[in-house]
Amino acid sequence: MKVITKDDLDASVAAFRDGLLEQLKDILHKSRKEKSSKPKASHNSQNLTILSIIDALSALGIDSSKLATVKDDAKAFCTSVQDNELQIGKRLETFLAVHGPDTIDEKLLVGDVSTVIGRQSINQTTIASMVGSDKQMKLKLLDSIFGPGFIGLGRLDKLLAARQVIVSIEDTRKSAEGEDRNEDNEQEGRKEFDLSEAYSILCGKLWKVSGVRQFCVISETLELMLRAKVTSPTPPDWSL
Repeated sequence: MKVITKDDLDASVAAFRDGLLEQLKDILHKSRKEKSSKPKASHNSQNLTILSIIDALSALGIDSSKLATVKDDAKAFCTSVQDNELQIGKRLETFLAVHGPDTIDEKLLVGDVSTVIGRQSINQTTIASMVGSDKQMKLKLLDSIFGPGFIGLGRLDKLLAARQVIVSIEDTRKSAEGEDRNEDNEQEGRKEFDLSEAYSILCGKLWKVSGVRQFCVISETLELMLRAKVTSPTPPDWSL
């Protein structure tokens, strides 16, 4: 609408972002000294302010290197805070993991699946861990989430992370070069991990699980793979 020039808008956003970060830094630093002396109402107001700031910074975008300045105070806050229905500690921890400078390892893709915030945290962290990853890197991450002996599939948080990775892989078709490589691998006694293999693993795991929620997550993931992927994986031979 030409109400403001792009340069002026960028400058305003940058100033607003820096101001929010300074405010967050100040609150977290002061909370380490004042935690025990503040009344409960003040704690609630402080937590709401922190949530507003991290939501705004998530929407605006934040340079990961700048978050390094609040890292220590934020970790101390997450450790000491008594989480209520706001789950401020977990939400701040997720914000730092998603937007911070540190690489997100597969071991960090864990959380409490019994709460909405916990499930959102797993999904957000998993998405952040795949930034800049190509298909093969995502498949490697998926294989790592499954774990040795598919131990990861016995955990709901790992199942949610695996589903998020599967959703992000757009195409199951293999190139001619990839098919030739797979043939060479099979001749050498190795099978390259792909979505078809992941599908077969999930099918084999489905009838073994005892938990209702595990059964639901796996069955929903299998249905998603059949509906959303370009080439549906071949179901395993149940007669074996």
